[in-house]
Formats: sequence, C-alpha cells, structure tokens
Amino acid sequence: MFVEKPVKTWRPGQPLRDEAFLSFGELADYQAQRYGKWTSSSFMTSFSHLIFRGAFDSEPLDHLPFVDFMTIDQSLRYLQIPMIGTQFDKKSNMLADSAEFLGYGCANSDDVIVRLALMHQWFEYGPERRTAEELTSYKKELLTREFEYYPNVVQGFLNDTLIAKEKLQEWYRLRGTSVPWPLASNDNALTLNPAKKPSIISATESRNTPRGRPPKSAWTFIKHRSRQLKRADQNLLNKVIASMVLDEATSDFNKDDLPAHSTVVKELGKILNGV
Repeated sequence: MFVEKPVKTWRPGQPLRDEAFLSFGELADYQAQRYGKWTSSSFMTSFSHLIFRGAFDSEPLDHLPFVDFMTIDQSLRYLQIPMIGTQFDKKSNMLADSAEFLGYGCANSDDVIVRLALMHQWFEYGPERRTAEELTSYKKELLTREFEYYPNVVQGFLNDTLIAKEKLQEWYRLRGTSVPWPLASNDNALTLNPAKKPSIISATESRNTPRGRPPKSAWTFIKHRSRQLKRADQNLLNKVIASMVLDEATSDFNKDDLPAHSTVVKELGKILNGV
C-alpha cells in the first residue's frame, strides 16, 4: 500500500527474505481461493481479530543463553509490521514534512494496536490515542467490526503486515489443516520444533493443546469456521452452520477425520456460546 518494492529493514534478526514471508493480504487471498464462497475481506476479518487477540504473538527468549539467542532469527518469530515515520533531512537540518515507509519491524499484538492508532491519526485525522485505556478501547472497537469497515489506512497496514511461512505452517498444523498457499500442501506435516529450537508459537497456545485421546483433526477448523459464520449472520441455525462447515471441511480432511453432522449440531451450542 505504501510503496512498491521497498528496501526492507529489520529489528532484531536477519534481513527479511521475501520467500520466507507472506503478507496477511496474500494469505487471505489464498484462503478465499481455497474455499470459494468467501471473500478475502471476510478472511482478513478473522486474521485481524486473531492478531489483536495475540494469536500470533511469540514469547520472549529471556531464558536462553546469550550465544543461543544470537543464533535465532527473531524476524521469523514475530509479525513484521510496516514502519512509517519521518526521516531527518540533512539539508534543512529538520525532520521531513511527510511520513514515508521505512521498512519492517518485529511486533506483537500490542505493537500493532499502537501503530494502527498512529496511522489512523496521521493519515485519516483519527483521534489521538496514547494511554493504555484508550488503546484498549480502540482494540475492543476493532474487534467488534468487520475488516471492510476499518479505515482505509488500517486495512492497508494489516494487509501489508508480514508473517513468516514457518510460523504459519505450525499454526495450521496445530489446527489439523494444510497451509493454503500453492505447492505446500504437505508443509503442515513438518515438525517445526526440533531439539534446542524454541517454538515460534506462544507458550500460551501450546499449553492450550488438549491432552489425552486426540479429537478428530477437523474439530479446530469446525470451531473456528462456525464462529466466523455465526458472527457474519446471527440468524443462521446451528444445523445449517453444521452443514456448511462440514461441506467446506470435506475438501481438506479425510472422511474418517470428520465428525457426524448430528455431533456437530450437538456441540455447536457450546462452540457458539457468547458469539
């Protein structure tokens, strides 16, 4: 959105490698191509809400020895957000009049909210939001809205935010489904946490993985998609939602991994509670 083919910067970690990252805008397009019935904007609503809730956050590596810390590519662990700002003009000895795209920087969900508030204020004359209370209120406001109703600069910022494919591969694997981008249908089967390598998924999410006998692998998709459908249309009956999600799931899961329609209908009362 901001510039074409920018010179990328980073902090901390190694230089960003184009082939190692996807923007959320690209990811939403792939998801829309996979399912056909839903637009990229609808998937961006889901991805944006996940970003705001910290689903893609990474835990700090404070417990690692310094030598090990220096060998880890931090850029793969964090979101990479567009860095917009003014540069110092040596000729005038003053800051430039206009903001420009400077590159990408590592970020978690709190950083995203701060930057979105600034972007809205700078480019679309939104209100000034600086205190923790104002930023929390802004996040809650964004969580109640669909992506297509966000300010244009907020949409552009989120579309341009990058995430490492490696991080996404593990995220999809934990949900029992394959990644949506081309030539990578088996990537989710890879083990991304070899010995001595820290997880790129937050410790909170890892702790939430159920123990004991594993549920059918399609359940994570069914839960997420059912909530998405219910938020989009509160009048949908549970039996209709069950039919829709099972119909979509048949293209990505084996028949043995899919629960019965009656079982999904029964569970939707709990799944959709509070949606």
